[in-house]
Amino acid sequence: MLRTMSKVIVFLGLISLGFSASKIELHFGPGDGSEPTLDQHFISFVEKAKKTLDGAFFEFRLDSIVDALIRAHNRGVKLRLVTDDGNYYLRDHATGIVDREKMNPFAQRILDAGIDLKQDNDRSGLMHNKFAIVDGQWVWTGSYNLTDSCSLKNENNAIWLKNAELAKVFTTEFEEMFVDNQFGVRSPSQLENQTVMHGDIKIEVLFGPEDNPMGKVEEYLRNATESIYFMEFAMTHNDLGEVMVQKHHQGLKVRGIFDRMLYRSTGPYAEFSRLTAAGVPVVVYDSPHRGKMHHKVFIIDAEGSEPKVAIGSGNASANGNKGNDENVVIIHDKAIAKRYLREFRSLFGKVSRVMATFHNFKNLKPGTRVPRLTLIVSSNGVATQKLKIQFPPRWPMHDESVGLKIYRLRKGRQYETTAKEDFRVTQRDIQLHSADLTKDGESSVVIIKVTNALVPEIPGGYNLYIEAKAPNTGFYPLTSQPVVYVGDTNDIGVGTGEFYEDAVQILGELTKQNFTMLKETVENCRNYGICDLLEVPSFVSKVNKILQQLVNVNQNAEALKLLEQLKSFQARPNRAKIFEQLYDGSEEQNISAQ
Repeated sequence: MLRTMSKVIVFLGLISLGFSASKIELHFGPGDGSEPTLDQHFISFVEKAKKTLDGAFFEFRLDSIVDALIRAHNRGVKLRLVTDDGNYYLRDHATGIVDREKMNPFAQRILDAGIDLKQDNDRSGLMHNKFAIVDGQWVWTGSYNLTDSCSLKNENNAIWLKNAELAKVFTTEFEEMFVDNQFGVRSPSQLENQTVMHGDIKIEVLFGPEDNPMGKVEEYLRNATESIYFMEFAMTHNDLGEVMVQKHHQGLKVRGIFDRMLYRSTGPYAEFSRLTAAGVPVVVYDSPHRGKMHHKVFIIDAEGSEPKVAIGSGNASANGNKGNDENVVIIHDKAIAKRYLREFRSLFGKVSRVMATFHNFKNLKPGTRVPRLTLIVSSNGVATQKLKIQFPPRWPMHDESVGLKIYRLRKGRQYETTAKEDFRVTQRDIQLHSADLTKDGESSVVIIKVTNALVPEIPGGYNLYIEAKAPNTGFYPLTSQPVVYVGDTNDIGVGTGEFYEDAVQILGELTKQNFTMLKETVENCRNYGICDLLEVPSFVSKVNKILQQLVNVNQNAEALKLLEQLKSFQARPNRAKIFEQLYDGSEEQNISAQ
């Protein structure tokens, strides 16, 4: 999400940890010019070195940092460095092509100075670490690459601290690469020796792929009791996405931020569609003034009794977890977790209550032309002036054969208003300048129909990304984005066959204000414990949206009653018992104690 204010890089000092070098320095970048940037902090870290500096970094691409390393070498510090082969040689950053006949000029400068620099054996996996150890005492790690863009444009974080035991953990991993030439799956796991204490703070270190760091993150997500927040450059790990959907459905607060570039390039492979379909608030970081959202952070139960934060170099990617050399550091500390949460909130920003759903409930067939895609947008009580509707990633909709029509409601019927609307269609989006949705009633709804769109070949969930502008505000993304499914995918959460057909039919009937099938589903859950459909977050989320739209447009009392029951049901783990209490005895019965 766009953040309009620059932020200051922060120093976090923790006190009373029981020994002299007790503080942990935590830095965020880029800054606003009033504080040191991440490259300047790293240079200060390098300048601490008196005897040794070991560093494993994905890339060296900043003269000021290379200068600092050479100065350290010239004053007698022994430097040993490891980098990825794709950045050891010359890479064209526009195309990503690596010319192995030529050296990266920054790597060449390091080698010419007489510094030991090795690469990771020309393998397919990445040496993606970003850590360093100084004098066997100090450790630096985080998401920060030693480049100009990561220093001055991209959102990043880094920590450093003095802890000899932690330095030993990182040195062991470093020497597996630098001395023993063991990268990727060849690197041995020494997980049992990688948990240390920093005063009262427990710190766990996991190296990828040998320690399966995302597996540990998943374990902590499953054990979360209050909240999960994430900031992830690449979020394509299906298991992590599924756990967060489950936790959201259990009533935990779950929120997330995706990077704009990776969101658009990964498309249906990313977890965005899965999460937003289930009602998890997720946004795309898209600042016109900055670069990438490069964090790799999970904040778990920040305000609970066991707060923790997972940081480091590892993206939430199953492929990266299996093949890349990575590090993930899990810090068990409330102050650290709260500081990361504050950073998350500054990037997440505001969201809009405006609601949108596709009227297409059946999965689309890959590679075909769909006669009509119908999108219904309702204000949900928020007067709305304008809408920006981004097309799904990896689904090009802007071609001459695709048509677009806009409709409004009047006395329960749809009337085409395309010729009267002020809108613009680009390769990326639809910009509706004349949305002008009122808070309620028929004029709180606009219907957009896209005809003859070519369905992508790749199966999966495809979501629009809609931003709404109310009077005197900017554009804010919807809390939940509309999703349509392509191919025989189970991402909708209800599989195929009769079970899937029931879900599609219920949704279709609801749009006609026919509640019979939904009521029968609720009754089956209450009477016979058959609650399968009502355990599917994406299905329940879509039902809630349709019911809410009916309430907004015509104050439908039956829809309101079902909506209230479903909301109570969704927030409780033992749903069958809750339904018994809702239906047995007085309908006005208080169930807040459950």
